[in-house]
Amino acid sequence: MIRSAARDRSVPDASRHARRLQSRARLSVPGWAALLICALFLGACTNSKFIVGAFYNRIDNQALKAVNGWTDLTDAQNQELRAYIGTVHTWHRRSQLPIYADLIRDMTRTLSTYDQATPADFDRWIAGVRSSMESIRVCHPAHYALPLTRTLTPAQIDQAQTHWRKEREARRERYGGRTREQRINQRVENITKWTGRLGLDLKDRQIAMIRETMVEQSSLNREMRELSDQWYEHLFDIARQTDAPDYDQKMSSHITAWFGMTERAYPEEWQRNRELWRDFAIRFEKTLSKLQRRDALRWLNQLANTLDAMSLDTPDWLPADDPAYGCVIRSGTATAGTDAGDKAMPRLR
Repeated sequence: MIRSAARDRSVPDASRHARRLQSRARLSVPGWAALLICALFLGACTNSKFIVGAFYNRIDNQALKAVNGWTDLTDAQNQELRAYIGTVHTWHRRSQLPIYADLIRDMTRTLSTYDQATPADFDRWIAGVRSSMESIRVCHPAHYALPLTRTLTPAQIDQAQTHWRKEREARRERYGGRTREQRINQRVENITKWTGRLGLDLKDRQIAMIRETMVEQSSLNREMRELSDQWYEHLFDIARQTDAPDYDQKMSSHITAWFGMTERAYPEEWQRNRELWRDFAIRFEKTLSKLQRRDALRWLNQLANTLDAMSLDTPDWLPADDPAYGCVIRSGTATAGTDAGDKAMPRLR
């Protein structure tokens, strides 16, 4: 359920916030080619507020469900988790959705005319995406939820580790037998299907360009899986050391290490792939026909309008309005909190 922000922008006091949290629980294309190709087919079924809003407004509930899928939390732990989720979701809605809308409009203005976009334009859009990703890294609730992770029992940690290992094995069985050629074919097929739903039928030469670039890029799938496996095993080891005096420092450093770990481990390959897909996007844009360009830009502009409209909605899960729970919105500004301030909810001990 969504209330218009124009009608109520207030943040409830602690008791009202706790009551609401207890009673209302609702719940890839590799590289930088996503800037162009993925944006084109995303608009096909998610450019209206009725559709994209329905999915976005349930992120909080889905996040809570996902965590409880790993391990069974107590009622008190779930209430605390909702405060973290509500805070980051509101921050993202207010501060990030308008940024995405502005980036899309910048792209559509520049791409509206054939051969107008320059490499500098694509570099600017890439920088915008990286800036948004960095904001998400800084405001990720995992950075703030150490008081919650400290309350996990050994049995809960064991349950989470067992779940992760089962999921890992299931993924290996499902995808491990595929050759690189099969993976590429599947990705190209998915791109063709989704762009077709937009009404943007790719030409044979455009499909060939996508396939050729996928073949040319350095595959880091195996390396990424190995890094991820090592990171998760170490995470569970740290999680069991709740009595260690440096627990917070170790856990915080480990969470930070998750973001960009493949890029740090393989910087040359990562940079080569980034430049490869940037150059592809520049070449691909120039192959768009007038009809393809018109239809794609029309959908993208509608998507930008949708994101702006969604940013003004207020979800039922309101934030704790406490910097200890994450980045908060105050006077229209998102800030990463460092001081606890007044607690909007009791912290678990």
